[in-house]
Amino acid sequence: MCPQIKKGRRKMKLLNGNILFAILVAGFVLGISENSGSQGAKKQFLSDKIYSDPKGFFRIRPPEGWQIQEFRDDPRGKIKIICTEAYNTVIQVIAMASPFSNFEELVRDSEGAAERLRYKFNADVTTEKTTFANAKAVKVYFTMPGKLKQMQIQFLLGKNHYTLVYGAPPDIYEEFLPIAMISIGSFEPILKDVTEEEAIQHTVASRLRTAKLIIQAGQKEYALAVINEGLQLNPDNKELMELKKQLEEK
Repeated sequence: MCPQIKKGRRKMKLLNGNILFAILVAGFVLGISENSGSQGAKKQFLSDKIYSDPKGFFRIRPPEGWQIQEFRDDPRGKIKIICTEAYNTVIQVIAMASPFSNFEELVRDSEGAAERLRYKFNADVTTEKTTFANAKAVKVYFTMPGKLKQMQIQFLLGKNHYTLVYGAPPDIYEEFLPIAMISIGSFEPILKDVTEEEAIQHTVASRLRTAKLIIQAGQKEYALAVINEGLQLNPDNKELMELKKQLEEK
């Protein structure tokens, strides 16, 4: 392994702290749209087909009739499972090389992100320790009154970090919660060895996505800080450099 990659790995461990924030901000950006609207409750079932992540990180059985959105250009294992009956109602899965050394680091990251969300968006955020897939996990509840309600589970397995999210507008959150939780309960993490270089790619992809979402939420200075974190790991990343240039020119 070359010294440059080792250096990048050390930096990556120091630069976590945005994963929970990014996912919850993503929900906030979606939640500001008008008209949540459900087309009426129907009995929900799981699909008879199991979805296997093409990146090799997980399997999950989605609710029947929900659409799967893949992110083929993202090096992480990532999908959204979108309810076709209700606006902005989704299950999201992200799997990547873990930026955390242990479970307690994950807990501290989640609690720190929750505090930032309370401060920046006046959101109601609670965190609790739990278990999921026979592993210690952190469960997070996030509410923006009148806009979004979200439940998130994060856990570590081997050298990988997994995040599962269910989110919906508050007025229909409970309607689709049972089938969402059954689907999430079908989740099967797959242990996958990730190289140091791949791990850095995962973290850079996370920083890029986080920065874009924070920009949409109107947090320019924080977005620049996240972009700079990504550029420390990959100084030649064209998308991060272009995003930074656009922000600095505003």
